[in-house]
Amino acid sequence: MAPRGHDLTTPQKETIMKMSESGMSSRKIGESMQISANTIQKFLKRNWANNNDENTGRSGRKRFSTDRDDRVLARLVKSNRRQSLVDITTEYNQRAPKQLSTRTVRRRLYDLGYKRCAVTKKITIGEKNRKARVDWCRGKRRWTVETDWCKIIFSDEMKVVLGTDRKIYVWRKSDEKFNRDCLGVEDARSPRAGISAMFWGYLCIDGVGTITEVDGNINSAKYICVLDTN
Repeated sequence: MAPRGHDLTTPQKETIMKMSESGMSSRKIGESMQISANTIQKFLKRNWANNNDENTGRSGRKRFSTDRDDRVLARLVKSNRRQSLVDITTEYNQRAPKQLSTRTVRRRLYDLGYKRCAVTKKITIGEKNRKARVDWCRGKRRWTVETDWCKIIFSDEMKVVLGTDRKIYVWRKSDEKFNRDCLGVEDARSPRAGISAMFWGYLCIDGVGTITEVDGNINSAKYICVLDTN
């Protein structure tokens, strides 16, 4: 017999119609073509009723979750981007009358555009400093390397932490990579953090300058001392 669930091909349909028009029964046609008589009868009935031999679409299994369930899942994700799939499923099942499996929740979140991604390690900047930085850049738009940037030195300090580098994951959409609630780094003061050291360095038109170790955090007095020494 032909595999179950397969649609009839165009040559099969033409053969069935010719056999039927010649007077053969559905059972005889099925035996001759190795297709069930029930399939033959359904095809002939549809063709006679609608004068159409096109295969009908398959509805498939009805989706268990609803659009309202999707909205609830989206709110849960946005409330805490770093939750695990198990935590999201558990919290949903505690609120809703129906129970969803983790597989269903993952599938629904993927359909909504949410995926589990490692956070982009960026320092979050406050609104005031964002505006100040944009204004500073706009004021330097007409600067040139030969007359202006050649006189500038960029310097900064950085804390290096020796310890575990555990990745942090968040649920986000593809266009939410730099959303503030999708960013973050582990706090260096956490119990997982190891030995830490502060370094200062700079770069200018001639290249990268020396890297200087600084004892403790940098304040204004320490910064002036670093500039005087280096």
